[in-house]
Amino acid sequence: MLSTTGRRPGTWTVLIDEGRGPEGERHAGPCTSFLRQLITSDVRSAYFPDPPLKEHVFQAGAETFAGEA
Repeated sequence: MLSTTGRRPGTWTVLIDEGRGPEGERHAGPCTSFLRQLITSDVRSAYFPDPPLKEHVFQAGAETFAGEA
């Protein structure tokens, strides 16, 4: 996220960086709103091109990575 001294976290801009190049996206904050909008398809991103799942499931890290060594 892009923060500025003196600004509250809820006003920070969400940045998605290409990582290996100069490209990226900016989205209005806060981060939790952006994530909700991404999951509900209320916002589009070139970095998350697949439509969201119809069912959302939380898996704890131990469940997700079970059996990996």
